[in-house]
Amino acid sequence: MKLIPSLLEYSQEQLIHKLDLVSKNLGLVKKLEQTQDLIGFHLDFVLPQFAKDRKVMASLGLKTVLDLLQKYFPNSKLHLSMHFMGTIEDLYEINDFLKDQTFNPEWLYTLYVPANFTSTFAYHSKLFSNVSVGIWFDKLQWDDQKISSNLENATNFLLMTVVAGKSGQKLEEAEITKVQAICKNFPETHFLADGGWSLDSDLSLDNLQIVSYTSFWQTFEQNLKLG
Repeated sequence: MKLIPSLLEYSQEQLIHKLDLVSKNLGLVKKLEQTQDLIGFHLDFVLPQFAKDRKVMASLGLKTVLDLLQKYFPNSKLHLSMHFMGTIEDLYEINDFLKDQTFNPEWLYTLYVPANFTSTFAYHSKLFSNVSVGIWFDKLQWDDQKISSNLENATNFLLMTVVAGKSGQKLEEAEITKVQAICKNFPETHFLADGGWSLDSDLSLDNLQIVSYTSFWQTFEQNLKLG
């Protein structure tokens, strides 16, 4: 897949609405994601302490989201990219929770954490072959040097093209150019770009996927109305 829809939700009702629609219209989702096989979801988690520090609203919690995905897609093949926006306290709580989590063998999981937490979360990838750990960088915190210095720790990188956790931001042309350049400079590395991307974005780079929230879900519901 070249595009992954975001499930950054703040209420169970919002999430249930989306999952119900997706479960009944898997063909349309695959068409929009440009995939034949796995259905992808990008799970953004604005964790409590992180939200407090940035003066934003915390998102739905990890347990709630995973429980609802398990309810709607117990036997489906999913790829979940899970972006944990958190402070040290938040991330240790998430890691402890995952230690008691049963990972669905039909799903692939990529856990995106700050660079200094890769060794902590590697616990899960060592136990489960369908779990891998990636690194996420906030806007203005990533460049060629940051990627190069972390290649021993990860082969998947999430690059924020807007400031993490804050809504209402627009994707700048300069950020698109930076993403394209870094993908070309590291052709063997997988990049996920998140923040303001739309379905008509240029997806010609083989090692780039984009995350889309507003554009994807608006297009999805418009297609449903058109029948």
